[in-house]
Amino acid sequence: MLARLRAHGIGKKYMDFLASYLEKRSGFVGVGSKMSARIDLENQVFQGTVLGPPLWNVFFADVITSIISPNKGKAFADDLNAFQSFDRSLHRHVIFNKLRRCQEQVHKWGETNRVEFDPSKEALVILHPYHGYGETFRLLGLMVDNQLTMGEAVAKLLKQARPKCQMLLRTRVHYDIHDMIVQYKTHILGILESVTGGIYHATATVLAPLDRLQTTFVHSMMLSVEDAFLHFNLAPLTLRRDIAMLGFLHKNNLPDVHDDMLCLFPPQAPLSYATHNKQLWNLMGLTSECTHYKVMAERTVFHLVHVYNALPQYIVDQEDIPTFQHALTEVARKKLTAGHVDWYTFLSPRTFNGSLHL
Repeated sequence: MLARLRAHGIGKKYMDFLASYLEKRSGFVGVGSKMSARIDLENQVFQGTVLGPPLWNVFFADVITSIISPNKGKAFADDLNAFQSFDRSLHRHVIFNKLRRCQEQVHKWGETNRVEFDPSKEALVILHPYHGYGETFRLLGLMVDNQLTMGEAVAKLLKQARPKCQMLLRTRVHYDIHDMIVQYKTHILGILESVTGGIYHATATVLAPLDRLQTTFVHSMMLSVEDAFLHFNLAPLTLRRDIAMLGFLHKNNLPDVHDDMLCLFPPQAPLSYATHNKQLWNLMGLTSECTHYKVMAERTVFHLVHVYNALPQYIVDQEDIPTFQHALTEVARKKLTAGHVDWYTFLSPRTFNGSLHL
């Protein structure tokens, strides 16, 4: 570990501190007046310590070098994903053989560095809208199926949220409408929106059960969807998803944006007819693969770039994401008040036709 830290050019003062931090020490677990037997900690840190995650990242960083080229890899804490593009005509057995070789190389790295990988959390999968193959896997809590339909992810959300909603509705005789909606936002809405980024591209049919759950709750309060938005600031999930993902894109025009974000959504010089000077580039529009699956591509956050590029200057000039999203919410509120039927879909890439009528 210390050798890897030295390789990062850390000075002697900090190296001495980290060496002390990693020295052998003992620990115990205390519950009330009872204490466990002491255990020795060597070449490791207590879980939950401030330096634990960054030290692990330094230790785990070179696992990427074990991935066979031209594969690529991304590591997030102890989650590692290796991926590569293949020609559609290639038989899946050939693809899986290469995936297994890559897996073997990562395991060899683990043996060398005394890292064990949990077999139950490993998966080899071919991802494709029509030719996907392999079992559904979990990625940072999100259930991902091999055709990226996200049906299982939505089903998991419903399994968590529906019973809570039913239990909440049983208590409505004890609360007024305002308190019920506050309870809904506190205990249920967070579940429905916990993986918005991962399910955003799903079809309207797949997402519909989530929308119906909220609509059913609103109607149970003897409210229309419009009244819930105007008087209780509970926007339809369709609108909330679009605003959430536009906020994600807005990060690119804020200070300290991550390099990976700039790679996904690089800035581009505004054209003469651009509505603002903070334009982004839709990388997916450049690939023949994307053109072949145009309908699916138009549901993604990449196509949402075109919506972002059509926003007014004053909205993209907002200096943080909450105020940016609040500005979009106010536009939706004004459209609803003015009687526009598209007030909850006007920010959707699925219906975008090149301009926004705000």
